[in-house]
Amino acid sequence: AEVAGVCGGKESEAGRRVVRELGLLQLAMALLDVILAPYTAEQAADAAGVHLGIPKGVRTVCSLLYGLVERACWESRESGALLLPLTPLMSRHLPAEVGSYRALLQAYSTSGELLGALPDSLFALLCARLERLRDPATVNLVIQCCSCNGVPVRHNQNRWVKHILLENPQLFLRTRVQGSELLLEREGVHGFVASAKELVRGGQDSILAQIQGHAAPSAADSLAWVLPYHVSMLRLLQAVLAGRNTFARQAILEKAEGLGLSCEALLRVVESEATPVVLLAECSRLLGALYVDVEPHRAVPSIMRVRTWAALMKRQNGGGGGCADEEGEEAAVSAAEAARLKGMVARAVQRLGGAGAHGSSSAAGFFREDYLGGVVQLFAKLLRFGFYHARAGEENGSLRIAFWQAAQLKELERLPEQLFEAVGTGLTALHAKGAHTVLAELQQQMIVSNAEAVLQVMKDLLHLGINHQVSRVVAFWEKRVSAAPVPIHQPATPTSRNSHLSHKDESCVAASSGNSKSLARSKTLRRFGTMPRWRLEVGEGA
Repeated sequence: AEVAGVCGGKESEAGRRVVRELGLLQLAMALLDVILAPYTAEQAADAAGVHLGIPKGVRTVCSLLYGLVERACWESRESGALLLPLTPLMSRHLPAEVGSYRALLQAYSTSGELLGALPDSLFALLCARLERLRDPATVNLVIQCCSCNGVPVRHNQNRWVKHILLENPQLFLRTRVQGSELLLEREGVHGFVASAKELVRGGQDSILAQIQGHAAPSAADSLAWVLPYHVSMLRLLQAVLAGRNTFARQAILEKAEGLGLSCEALLRVVESEATPVVLLAECSRLLGALYVDVEPHRAVPSIMRVRTWAALMKRQNGGGGGCADEEGEEAAVSAAEAARLKGMVARAVQRLGGAGAHGSSSAAGFFREDYLGGVVQLFAKLLRFGFYHARAGEENGSLRIAFWQAAQLKELERLPEQLFEAVGTGLTALHAKGAHTVLAELQQQMIVSNAEAVLQVMKDLLHLGINHQVSRVVAFWEKRVSAAPVPIHQPATPTSRNSHLSHKDESCVAASSGNSKSLARSKTLRRFGTMPRWRLEVGEGA
């Protein structure tokens, strides 16, 4: 305990270095291996995996040793590299619940290289544990391996897709809407079918504690693990899809129908009144990761300050169900599914703005803010990838400008205000409870994060509105010029009247010499920049 105190805090790098140089990390792991060997040997025969019958004194000593390992790995790549060969041993200690889980997360949360160097034996071990226990804590560890500081670790993402999705698809549960009921089902020898309403009767506080890995499911309820585990597996799917992982997306789509992960199936789950809020949040995020922020969708520039005709012909190619770069590329969702996605966002915002949407318990408020965050993220992606644009408007040859539909513009006028009302409703409900717990502080942080996300969405809406109006002006002048093109001849000798023009402009003026009407048209071209070799610039304050 005293050594762990020396390693604690960001300012104790010198203490962590001394611990490494003295070999205390290896000594601690060797002691843990000897102490826990009799108990981890019983792991295979222990179906519940609860504590493995470890005496209290032994548990205390092991917890202190793992506390030392965790403190020594605080933001230290050197300590993580030192423990890399010992990760399978630390993983075998997970069922003992003596701190190996936190130590593993701490050791590899700051280095993508170390995460990518994790041995395959660790992946196989965690898959075997998931097959036996189906606990969210193990899923959270798997998720942690897929990214480092928000940057996806592609090698680990693909390894988890192979181990879990391709080789062990039975680890996933299937959701199905039947009438007014939402059912979660598992096939096989230990199969079951459970109603979502029955699964939430145990209380949302217990569900949240299991999702966060702070509690085990109740022994009195044989299905208490189902909903927390399913939510964690949906988060795992989002983790392997991060960064537009095409390999993961293709593998998921191949099994989408069997797992209930098709766009139609997820939309039915989100639209169902029987779906718990905890599932709504993750299904909303999964829709964005699996069907919106994917190839071939391209982001529509929120505002273009410099416009050239050559770029405008290609970059502003809009589609009613997402934007694609090349002509003929199909969007990842149909137009009908895109319309349902937008309608789902509008209904979710109205639902979250209601006075009774925050619930009575702390966990209910937490799940509500999580759901609001998922809806805002989905809305931002729909905006970014052109789902509120239509392939319509002015066309000239290959020129296509993505215009907003008038009906959608009216639909979006009210949405930001409703989002802020939803944020305010959650903040008012939190203050009314007057709770000063860790969960309340976490909920307040989520409210602030949601407010920042809504502000960013409002900024994007403002820029898109400006972009829309400027695009209409540009397209108007392009149409006028294209209707009566100015003949271009060989450049004439500059006169005193046009000697101040550049060489590019001289050809246009020379072509109109002796013709006052053509000269006026060339001046218009120079002013508005409607020929391919000129640019229309929009300043910051436009």
